[in-house]
Amino acid sequence: MQIQYGKSPICGNFGDELNLWLWPELFGTDTFSNNDSIHFLGIGSILSSDPIYNNAWINKKKKIIFGTGIRPGASIIPIDSTFEIMFLRGPLSNYTLGNHFNYITDSAYCLQFTQLYDQLLNIKKKHKIGLIPYFRSDDLVPWKSIAEKLGMHYISARCEQSDLISTLKEIASCELIVSEAMHGAIIADILRIPWSRFVLTTYKCEGSNVADYKWMDWMYSLNIPNNEYPIIRLTNKINHAISKLTNHQIQLNTIFKSSLNERIIRNLDANLLKFSLSDAVILGIVQKQLKEQILKFKEKYCK
Repeated sequence: MQIQYGKSPICGNFGDELNLWLWPELFGTDTFSNNDSIHFLGIGSILSSDPIYNNAWINKKKKIIFGTGIRPGASIIPIDSTFEIMFLRGPLSNYTLGNHFNYITDSAYCLQFTQLYDQLLNIKKKHKIGLIPYFRSDDLVPWKSIAEKLGMHYISARCEQSDLISTLKEIASCELIVSEAMHGAIIADILRIPWSRFVLTTYKCEGSNVADYKWMDWMYSLNIPNNEYPIIRLTNKINHAISKLTNHQIQLNTIFKSSLNERIIRNLDANLLKFSLSDAVILGIVQKQLKEQILKFKEKYCK
């Protein structure tokens, strides 16, 4: 079968790139070959007809959904007999599909069943707080220098396969995580590192309807409270419209970069942030459910 995942034309995205390492690690490399008659959809909000996700897979004869989420805004894919939905990411995805399917949580939590997991748990803490911007906003502001001023360790969500393990280890080396990237927070939660979310509003980032849907879909699956988080506005509606009309060639908000950087620093003061962590009892229930699905998949599809 073939792994289907979101691939940005800009660069690798940490959450998406997890797919190419995690599933062969769990199910064996022989399970995933060039045979594209079966498509496997795991981590990501890719149960969507959005063409950015190479939606040619929709017409394939067999699709296995293993913890995938819905991406709102695109037309809903009709679920027919060619789909085998083992579980969805969360209750919002399930609701969008008519409440007909099982959901557990984001399938990145399957990291707990890899040989690397215990090693990550035992990594020595080198940094008090790690800062992970969303991969699309990574080049909008000088995050490394901002992190230094905040006393935080900058971790890029822009990640190719060769960088994946080192990125996981960087997250594991932090006592706390502040993340705009959802899978930065998810990996922190898996590693039992308290995390806090923040949001930038720019033309490059996902709209609030999309981002909040994805975050809430995951968080509701684990009953994580939706704590307050900083929303940092880097542009206004007029600047956004001008940027869009000029294909992002004219960006008025970039004239005021110094003041924007100061605003980010003020909003990401660690003393003002609220940190979250999923409940250990709920996580234990989820672990059991994930393990059942992993065994079920192995029995049916692994050689």
